[in-house]
Amino acid sequence: MTNFWGAVTRIAYSHTKSQAVWPSLAHQAPIPDACHSRLKDTDQPSVVGLGVVVGICALLRGEVFLSQAADEVTVCYMSTAASSATRRRMRAHLARPSGLHLQGGVGRTGPFVLAVATAVLAQPPALQEITERWWALIGELTRVRGARTTAEPSFSAADLRHASNDPQATQALMALVDSVYYGLKAVYMAGDLTHEDSEPPAPITEEPLGRLTVLGVPAPSGGRTLVPGNTITEQLQRAARRGGRVLLVGPTGTFKTETAKATAVALARPMFVVKGSPDMEDRDFLGGYQMLDGAPQWVDGPFTQAFVRAQQEGVVLLFDELLRTDPINLSSAVGYLDHVSAQEAALMGVSGLPDGRYYVLRLKNGELVWAPVVNVLLIATTNLGDGYLQAGQGIDSALLGRFSRIIDMEYAEADVALALYGRLFGDAALVASAYAVELDTRENHVSRSGLLEREANPRVVISWLELVQALMEDGWPRHEAFRLAAESTLMPFCVARDPGGRLDPSALADLRRVVDAQALPLV
Repeated sequence: MTNFWGAVTRIAYSHTKSQAVWPSLAHQAPIPDACHSRLKDTDQPSVVGLGVVVGICALLRGEVFLSQAADEVTVCYMSTAASSATRRRMRAHLARPSGLHLQGGVGRTGPFVLAVATAVLAQPPALQEITERWWALIGELTRVRGARTTAEPSFSAADLRHASNDPQATQALMALVDSVYYGLKAVYMAGDLTHEDSEPPAPITEEPLGRLTVLGVPAPSGGRTLVPGNTITEQLQRAARRGGRVLLVGPTGTFKTETAKATAVALARPMFVVKGSPDMEDRDFLGGYQMLDGAPQWVDGPFTQAFVRAQQEGVVLLFDELLRTDPINLSSAVGYLDHVSAQEAALMGVSGLPDGRYYVLRLKNGELVWAPVVNVLLIATTNLGDGYLQAGQGIDSALLGRFSRIIDMEYAEADVALALYGRLFGDAALVASAYAVELDTRENHVSRSGLLEREANPRVVISWLELVQALMEDGWPRHEAFRLAAESTLMPFCVARDPGGRLDPSALADLRRVVDAQALPLV
């Protein structure tokens, strides 16, 4: 029987078709030191094994079927051999807490597909680094290509080719490649990895029912839920673990406010909202006296309400339209977010707090209100640029420095966009078809060698769907209303005009084809 590790090494560094899946990586391209595996056991340079890349990309594209039992993971994948177009199967038996037992043919990609799938699904300690770097890669791909959804749980081949032009995504892939190679090698060298039957198994016709999803990861022991990806809502959820102050910046229509609300829902936290405006005063943040039943009574403002609630549980404090607030009042409001230690809080008059960091507010009625920093997620939103009329046209260094994270937003994540459209229009099939067209306009934009001058944005899509509903009220069938409404909303916005002022015929025909295809499910 051929030495197993020798076979793995040969297939890892054989020249395969992987440049078609990640074009920026060449055969045996050097892997930077920063991407090396912690298990690397040689001074020899690390280089890209294209067989490993092919296996990883097959998982990312959702082309691997799998099943999982208590002590076994099975993968079913398509052979990459030029002479074979069959599926092969490999199994990992979790024989020992630190070991694996592989069963099945070597192939060009099988061991690597199995290693990653086993690491993500079963999370054996020996493959922990693979698990970590898989989710780091998912985060980078999500940053480049946008969030995945349950309807679209994997990345397309076009997604991966596009991501190959991104240096951070490529480095994340190289880091995973190094971890897969040295992770398998470490298990093998420890005597915990064996291989039965070096011959390819017989072709299989049945497939396990599942696919490896890039959406989530099982919660580890101890109850904490990992946030594996790097979508904006996932970044906000990650910030919430220790408390954070996050600024969302982006043009109107990118669902900054809706993303903050979706985060509060995902965290199952109460949310308190401050809406920025030029005439705001301290009482709009902290509270003040109001005449109730003929007598002045103190009424807490949203900051105070949030901090009082945070003494018992985590909260989300949304400061919407930050720069619409007068700069003087804005400085005061953000100053409330200075935090102190438990010892400093005691000197301010709040004693008996356990070690940690705290916000402490002194209200105008003399009361001291405190909150653990770890329980408060502040999310602020703002527009920047000359096209917006605001009380403050910029963010100074003192204000900017109070935010632990600053996130620029272009497009809403799929779950946020679909939820908003669904609330407005209620027709799930109609909303799904419109959103699919919106996504297609991004792919067919001139910036990606497409034909369209502009990408559809939420405002255009909402106008389109409003006209669809108006046409349906007048008796038009849903699919015909979908097409007709696009002609006077979506298409004039997305399609460029020629020197004579007419919509470009080629781009118009292409967009009509997309709209027609998405109208079919609405019949």
